[in-house]
Amino acid sequence: MHVVNGLATVDYEKCVGCGACAKVCPRNIITITPFKSDRMLAVTCSNKDKGKDVIAVCNVGCIGCGACARTSSLFKLENNLSTIDYDAYSPTCSLDVLEACKKCKRHRLVFVGKPTSRRILVALDESIESMRGVSCIGALAGADDLEISLCHCLKPPALPRFTSAGYTKTEGAQDWRTYHANRFRPYMDEATQRLVDAGINAKQISRDFIFVRINTIQEIMEAAVNRKFGTIVVGRRKAATFVQEHLRGRFSEKIINSVNTMAVWVVS
Repeated sequence: MHVVNGLATVDYEKCVGCGACAKVCPRNIITITPFKSDRMLAVTCSNKDKGKDVIAVCNVGCIGCGACARTSSLFKLENNLSTIDYDAYSPTCSLDVLEACKKCKRHRLVFVGKPTSRRILVALDESIESMRGVSCIGALAGADDLEISLCHCLKPPALPRFTSAGYTKTEGAQDWRTYHANRFRPYMDEATQRLVDAGINAKQISRDFIFVRINTIQEIMEAAVNRKFGTIVVGRRKAATFVQEHLRGRFSEKIINSVNTMAVWVVS
C-alpha cells in the first residue's frame, strides 16, 4: 500500500491478496476483491449509510439508489451499498453491466487493477483528478522499463474543412492549435516533474498533443490502440464518457476488442 494525495492506494504489482491491510484499516473501508483477470470491476465505496446521509458528507459516495441492480443481475444492494456477485462475474463484461456502470450517478463502478503493460497513456487535462492520476502512476507503476505518454486533446472551435484529400487546416486553425498547446504546457511541465520526482527518467516520458477530429474519448482510445499502450489513466469525470461512447457504438471493432485487454485506471 502507498498513500497518494492522502489516500491509501493498492500496489497491484506487489499485492498477494493476504488481506492484512483490510484487517488493520481503522475505518473498515478496504475490501478484498477476487481477481479473475488483471482488471476487475469494483464498487469504489464502502459507506453503508442511507443515501441522504451520504449526500450530506460526500459528493462521490454510493447513495444506494439501486440503478445498477435494476439494470444488471450482477449487482445487488446490501445495507444501502451496491455489491457485485463475483461468483457470476466475467472479465468480458456484458452490455447490461456496462449500462449499469453508465447509470451510476456517482460513478462508483470502475475497473481497478494493475497495468497490462509497461506502456501507459495518461489522458491529461486541467482537472485535479487528472493530475492525481499522474501522481498515482508515479507512486505505483515503478520506474523500470516504463513508457508514459502525457496526452492532451486539443479540440477546435469548429471542424476543419474536409476535402477528398482529407482534412485541411487553415492558417487560423494552426495558430489556434499552437496557442492552446503553449497555454497547456505548464500542466505538462507539472505532470512531468511529478513523474521525475517519483524516480521516472524524463526520457521515458513523452508529451503529446492530439488534434481532435471526432470526439476526445475516441481520439484517446485510438491513440492508445494504435501505439499499443496497455493502460489508460483518466480522471473520474471522464469515466462515464468511456462507457457512453462504447454503448453508442462510436468505437470501431478494433478499438472495442483492444479495450478488452487494456486496463483503465479511473482516478478521483
